[in-house]
Amino acid sequence: MRIFISNIDSYLQKRVFTTFCLNDSSKEHSFIATLQNPETDLTDFRRVEHFVTVGLNEQYRDAILSCDIIIFDLMLSLNEANITMDILSTHSLASPKKFICISTFLTWAKTPKSYDYSSDAPPSEEPESEDFNGTPRVLPFTELDRRKRQAHVGYSEHLVFEKILLRLDGTQNGNLKTFVLNPGILYGDGEETLDKLFRMAWDCNPECLPIFGSTGRNIVPLIHVRDMANIVHRVCFSTEEKDNIILCSEPNSHTQQDITSAISRSLGTNKTQVLGTEETLLAVTGGFLSSCNMETNIQLDGSMVQQLLVDIPFESRVLSQWTDFEWYSTDFVASIWKTCRAYRFFHKLRPHRILVTGPPSSGKSTIAEKLSVDLGAELINLRVLFEYWRHQPSSNNPDEPNLADAVRVCIDRTNHHSISDALLGRMLRDYLVRWEVRHRGYVLDGYPRSYANCQVAFEKIVHTEGEEQDNDDDEEIQRVGDVSLEEWEFEEAEGEKEKQLMEKEGNENREAFAPKPEEPDPSEISQTPVQTSRSNRSNKVEQPPQPEPEKHSEESQPESQESPRNKNLFHSVLPTACVSIACSDETIKARMKLIPERFVKGTHNDEAGVERRLKAYREANATSNVKEWAEKNEIPTLEIDMDTIAENPLSPEEIVKQFIIAGSQQDENKEIPQTPPAETEPSQPATKLSSTRGSRISIATTRTPPTEPVEQTQPEPTPQTPTPAEHPLPKQTPDFVRTRQYLSQLHQHADALLQSLSETAMGALMESLLQVLTDQPENPVEEMAKILQTLQQQAQEMKEEEPEELES
Repeated sequence: MRIFISNIDSYLQKRVFTTFCLNDSSKEHSFIATLQNPETDLTDFRRVEHFVTVGLNEQYRDAILSCDIIIFDLMLSLNEANITMDILSTHSLASPKKFICISTFLTWAKTPKSYDYSSDAPPSEEPESEDFNGTPRVLPFTELDRRKRQAHVGYSEHLVFEKILLRLDGTQNGNLKTFVLNPGILYGDGEETLDKLFRMAWDCNPECLPIFGSTGRNIVPLIHVRDMANIVHRVCFSTEEKDNIILCSEPNSHTQQDITSAISRSLGTNKTQVLGTEETLLAVTGGFLSSCNMETNIQLDGSMVQQLLVDIPFESRVLSQWTDFEWYSTDFVASIWKTCRAYRFFHKLRPHRILVTGPPSSGKSTIAEKLSVDLGAELINLRVLFEYWRHQPSSNNPDEPNLADAVRVCIDRTNHHSISDALLGRMLRDYLVRWEVRHRGYVLDGYPRSYANCQVAFEKIVHTEGEEQDNDDDEEIQRVGDVSLEEWEFEEAEGEKEKQLMEKEGNENREAFAPKPEEPDPSEISQTPVQTSRSNRSNKVEQPPQPEPEKHSEESQPESQESPRNKNLFHSVLPTACVSIACSDETIKARMKLIPERFVKGTHNDEAGVERRLKAYREANATSNVKEWAEKNEIPTLEIDMDTIAENPLSPEEIVKQFIIAGSQQDENKEIPQTPPAETEPSQPATKLSSTRGSRISIATTRTPPTEPVEQTQPEPTPQTPTPAEHPLPKQTPDFVRTRQYLSQLHQHADALLQSLSETAMGALMESLLQVLTDQPENPVEEMAKILQTLQQQAQEMKEEEPEELES
């Protein structure tokens, strides 16, 4: 079966193509497609036979008439769908065909609502009826209301196309079957329409997520993009569908306020703000939320606001009859955590969590401050923790103090001295759960300072003197804030499971995207089969037995096989990298002598203070230290030896930054594992830092010593699996190639063209537009042409006067 998919690289159509590939294990279907962006990487579309450009030409007509199923997205290609509809309606069809158009719910936006005035009807937001004392209930739209639907102002052409297409159903002697699908707002898999709302929540900019309109109680239909793709797949191959218009929406509907609150609770600050009608209009016309007194300069998406303001209750009669349909998501609010995890996965939103440790006055604070600025992460030390908890509100019940009360009591009693490690660990964990730290990441400066501090801060069960102590939060101390560590820990574990599922799905997708392997020519196989088998049998040489592959132990596992997660750790707040600074006491004292005395006198950095702090640090790290704890828990670790740092051309800050960047790039490559290459290059001496899980890197020993040559045995050839790059890319028609070349050339000269227009034409155009808007003439086009002609004459006169002035 041959399938045509328009704009196959778009948000929805790419998911539709993926669904077709995953459900076609035998690879019997072939595809023809168009592209939304001609510069799209074609690696994921290797199963597409060739790409075409839509137009009134024989090549496109033959491509459409050769397909059995044609799928169009009207939101992206309404004109192309009109051309295709003309081809299917004016040419005789030799075989049955299905023409499926995915439209929008906005073609129902102005449809008059019906109300239920029964006494047991739940309340509604609509005004009361004259003959009914209670509040009526708005009846949801179904496919039976198709004849009375009225479109939004900007989507009247889509509605006209839908009506014409539905009239063609059953024509061409019954060979043409047409369908119209009206989906709600699509969400999931990285987002498209709601991307700006998710991004505002993640960036916490603004702090309160906006709710557009007067109340936000309008019902907005939603559907997950995977459910929409499954619906398209079912309509394509089902022979029992009688309704040719389907409303595609989740079974559970929600208001705009519910949607925004759910996004803000899971990704943002759990705060929302209703803008109101006038402020929403200002935000849409101005394009920025700053125009409606919100402290942000983020640019709004007018299409998103337009769709969120619509009040359309949907209840699909067709989908309710599909009892065997497996929904990926039936409720947006209930599955918001799964949606947000997918959003973070697709956009690689994983903030850095770095622990910087080392002896006092070794330069760790300087490195931590530099990292905090470069990575945009929050700098956290003991001073920050104490200042934060001192200013938190007290508990309403004096008999049940919260953490802030306990911190204030300890500060007043001991003056920052002799505070228990358990309380410090609790202060740190509850601080790291805050939404600012979860999204921005953190850089811990100097705390935890010992192996025991790390256990108390990041482990659930601490082993001390042969006994196990539970490190859970004290129930007698109330929590400050809305999100608990247990909730975020559960979310972190679910996110890890979701990540593994998506990585597995990525591998399955790559196998499904690969084209069907070419079968050998039967004529070549049939040539002298008996002689070939005999010659092989006579010339067969016995091979020595192959050695069994070595079984890797847990310590020598390859890096691609990650060890299971340690359930004893708080993974939601655990550092993702550790920077350990090694420095001798003599070097520290020499560094402190370089500081003028007036800056250290009376502080803990004077000679006596440094001696006392160094002694306490050495005693706390006599048997084990923070670096050993990080290596034990497989946290990437970087060790900087300050005694030999002068030999390295890079500064400590630059070294640490390279280490963090290399680790993040390696994590991105790990997220979707690629097919192993056919040949691996011989290992080269390491020239830059890399961060492998559980690795230990020392700056003092980065230079690799010369090694003696070792005789290498030639490895035996092993069967190689073809990589995705070995599969041929789809064929491209001449029109498609010319369009792609033209757009690439236009893109190369875009900056020069824009600069030329801004210097020559944009000023005159803006001046003429302002003049026409001010005067408001009867014929604005002619008036604008006169103004432009006058400005051109003035410019020419000014050019003629310039040489005369220069001569004088």
